[in-house]
Amino acid sequence: MRRHPEHGVLQRVVREHLETFLAEARARGGGAGLPRFVEKELRAYLGCGVMACGFARFRCDGWTREILVAFSCKGRGFCPSCCGRRMGERAAHLVDGVLGGLLVRQWVLTLPFRLRYRLAYDHRLCRAVLGVFVRALLGFTQRRARALGMRGRAGAVTAIQRCGSALNVNPHFHTVIAEGVFAEQPDGSQRFVPLREPPSDVGVARLLARVRGRILRLLRRNDIDLEGPGGLRPARQRRGARRGERTARTPLPLHLASARRAGCAGADAGQRLDHARRRTRSETDAGRLRAAALWPSSKRS
Repeated sequence: MRRHPEHGVLQRVVREHLETFLAEARARGGGAGLPRFVEKELRAYLGCGVMACGFARFRCDGWTREILVAFSCKGRGFCPSCCGRRMGERAAHLVDGVLGGLLVRQWVLTLPFRLRYRLAYDHRLCRAVLGVFVRALLGFTQRRARALGMRGRAGAVTAIQRCGSALNVNPHFHTVIAEGVFAEQPDGSQRFVPLREPPSDVGVARLLARVRGRILRLLRRNDIDLEGPGGLRPARQRRGARRGERTARTPLPLHLASARRAGCAGADAGQRLDHARRRTRSETDAGRLRAAALWPSSKRS
């Protein structure tokens, strides 16, 4: 059965308020407005799954029935249908073709509010922070293996989640790491050797301290003082950049409002927004999960 996204709530809201939202974004951004690729994706979403915007006709020689399939926008950051299909395909590939039956453990790294909006538009810095986190995790796993008399290399896969449960700007990393090491055999093949003991509380605390220290050093090299009274400073021209090369842009007011989960347009601009949702069983049992604070919670973050 064909879906009818043009009758859905989300597409109706975007269709009715898109032009007003874009105009207000330009006004609040000093004429800059949203990045062109964001506006392009929003406009393409309005035609996703709509027959009037194009379709393909499929016909089987053995059947008299024909099927019409509307074109999709193939968006990567907004359309629920296209994003859901892409996530399902990627998950199936990881489970069936990459992870297989390996024993794995998930690690999640969240970041202070003042750093979230910076990573949302500075892709180079986002990759650098992720690299620090993953290298620390791989080293941690290999040290645990060596303590048990096993040597080998660890492996991990990361999914970058760019928003929170309220669709607010919240770049964070979900890393699935093999709970073990790949040891090389005499014939050159690799054998997975699992770690049967979970990490200790002391080990997790030391790992988080190491990750925190490395991220702070990375930020200072990029002229970012996260803990100072001045907060985040604009990015300077990085060393080795070519003359005329564009550096990271100053974050838009929309980025800042979304990172703080506040209204960014209309009568609620600047006011913190709350969202109501039913707590899941996993959330009510959150006490069973092991967590450690990368940055102590405070008003400064």
